[in-house]
Amino acid sequence: MKLKIALFLIFAFFIGQAFSAKLEKKVIELTEKGKFVEAIKILEKYVSTHPDDKEAKDLLVSLYISRLSIEDLKSVKDRDKREILESIKDQLEDVKDPYVWIFRGKFLEKNSIEKALENYKKAISYDPENPFVLYKIGKLSNKSKNYYEVRNVYSSIVEKEIIKGIPENIVYLPPNNFVLVVDKSLQTLFVYKTDINGNLSLYRYYPSTTGQNFGEKNASGDKKTPRGIYFFKRFQSRYQLGNNPTYGEGAFVTDYPNLIDRILKKDGYGIWLHGSDIENRAMKPFQTQGCVVVENRKIKELKNYIKLNQTPIIIEDKVSFGKQRKDIKDAIIKRLNLWKSSWERKDIKTFFSLYDKDFRYGKNLRGTLRSFIYSKRRKILRKKRIEVSISDLKILYLKDGYKDKDLVITHFLQYYRGDSYKDFGIKKIYWVGKNDNFKIIGEEFIKMKMPKKNIPVLLVSNQPQKKYVKEIKTEEKKPVKVASYKVKKIKKVSKTISIDRFLKKWEYAWEKKNVSRFVSYYCDDFKWRKGGKVKWKQYKKKTILNKKYIKLDIKILKKRKISKGKYEVIFKQKYISDRFQSTVNKKVILKKSGSMYCIYRERAI
Repeated sequence: MKLKIALFLIFAFFIGQAFSAKLEKKVIELTEKGKFVEAIKILEKYVSTHPDDKEAKDLLVSLYISRLSIEDLKSVKDRDKREILESIKDQLEDVKDPYVWIFRGKFLEKNSIEKALENYKKAISYDPENPFVLYKIGKLSNKSKNYYEVRNVYSSIVEKEIIKGIPENIVYLPPNNFVLVVDKSLQTLFVYKTDINGNLSLYRYYPSTTGQNFGEKNASGDKKTPRGIYFFKRFQSRYQLGNNPTYGEGAFVTDYPNLIDRILKKDGYGIWLHGSDIENRAMKPFQTQGCVVVENRKIKELKNYIKLNQTPIIIEDKVSFGKQRKDIKDAIIKRLNLWKSSWERKDIKTFFSLYDKDFRYGKNLRGTLRSFIYSKRRKILRKKRIEVSISDLKILYLKDGYKDKDLVITHFLQYYRGDSYKDFGIKKIYWVGKNDNFKIIGEEFIKMKMPKKNIPVLLVSNQPQKKYVKEIKTEEKKPVKVASYKVKKIKKVSKTISIDRFLKKWEYAWEKKNVSRFVSYYCDDFKWRKGGKVKWKQYKKKTILNKKYIKLDIKILKKRKISKGKYEVIFKQKYISDRFQSTVNKKVILKKSGSMYCIYRERAI
């Protein structure tokens, strides 16, 4: 596909309308089939009868330089061909169109990696921001074991890029915050920081390596690193990962697939930022299954910058450096203020006008805008008073992040108070649109422990938010931390734990290899093919404790009530350990026991 794109661009640049569409079509067909000699003969014949047609002559040059070397051309004995070559000899010495060199590099890959690399480097000299060429020289450098030389190429481009400004993705950050940005084409991770006055600047940058294949991640196992804006959910230490050399010092787990990925039906899981004990792995470009890998000592450094559920990581195919997007900042703040004020005023017409027709919500994103309006409208109108406070606002941007629309994520602390209910937590709103016309396509909320003192109602503004977090106090009179990789701040919603939460606890105990806690989630009258709960505990003790590490991912497919106090749940289970991995669908029957559930029956289906 990429070869066809390169061909198209070559032809679009060179041909124009100079000669007939029929001849143009014939040349393209022959070249796509690899029949370069026949295509060259047709053009040679045309050029010999139309010596003043510069477009056709330039196309012939591009085919020559893509198929042959200058030495090959000098050895041609045919008199007519030699005359044509003499007339275009000067052009052969310095063809400045990068797509000619890309095309030639693509052709030479099978026969000579070194010559292909030379041609791709020539293309880079004319188009240093071409992500496809940067990917190709990185991949080929691993085969030629010449990756340090390519790292020098990347470094020289990085030095030129960072002078231009900051990534356009970072629209606004509050003071004393960090954001990570990964440029896949340059295999580099950047760390940006805001100072006490809210001024953003480059803080660090490290070599990194990403997925073996380039482009958008769409499916599990495609060996691609996703493009998007993500947040870190938890940190897995070396010990928790069973001292696995693949992950080195540890791993920060991202929230891929996020809400947008799930709306777009993108598959896959386990996109981490981690270290590695494998020698020079972080230095070799495009080496992973989809994760972002840096050196172990960099992971230790990054622990000081990353706060769970708060610090974002932006992954781009090619980062665009320049000025911060003030136009997007102004547009989003205006929309966010309108969203907040219309909610408080119970102006439901204005409030719902801010939501996109593709809006989705719920665990499996089955809720539509219509059902959201129906339920939310009733909740809003029956309240006598609504107060909403916003603080610690972050605005992040991804060009063409949702189909043909731009994506903006606003991330902030939200305090809500109604007549008889109040809550506090992290709110993420996903906006899609173009120019200043953005609408909400999804929302996420992480409930946190309620501060002792109420937070004052704070309007969103264009000014740096210096005091927002300091005004939020805990019982210990210390500033509230949004997240920490040591402490979970998520609070239970009700006295009776939800089925989803119960299964998360069950999954967590299994991953931690805590056999006693794991088995405690089973009913006393639990039965399986070899007996009851006692036999089950003996069996699980053997199969769990002989693993160095266990990693699980559960996706609930269906749940329903089958009788009083009994529920059927079907879910997809992905299991990975140092010895074994599998993906199965499971069906469990849960029994309600007080404020908890227990597993009554379990089987693979």
